[in-house]
Amino acid sequence: MLVVTKLLFSALFGMMVFFSAVITPIAFKNLPEQNLSAFLRKVFPKLFAIGFIVAITSSVILYFNEYFIPFILSTIISLGFIINLVFLTPKINFHKDNSSGENKAFHEQRFTFFHRVSVFIYLIQLILILTFLIKY
Repeated sequence: MLVVTKLLFSALFGMMVFFSAVITPIAFKNLPEQNLSAFLRKVFPKLFAIGFIVAITSSVILYFNEYFIPFILSTIISLGFIINLVFLTPKINFHKDNSSGENKAFHEQRFTFFHRVSVFIYLIQLILILTFLIKY
């Protein structure tokens, strides 16, 4: 069953890298600001939801096959997706929406903070997935 989780994480790693390295830069270069925002608000939650489903499925497989350390890695990866989906994305959107009105500086600062935390979690997830694929 470890092979199944390796396949799942390989697909997830590829999806995450493709989205970051190809889809997002193309969107930033070719879409007007309003369309870009709408596009990213549709795509990121789907990316995080799919990532969560893949990672939590892997966690269940690993748990029932008694792979403790890979299970912990997979669970941490799952938590990263759910934190991004449920907590950070709404905060990022809220502060982005309010960054042109009253308290502009505050909202821009909070947007930047939450976005950086989201990117940091995403990078940690990539590192953990790569660690899983290499070590196990």
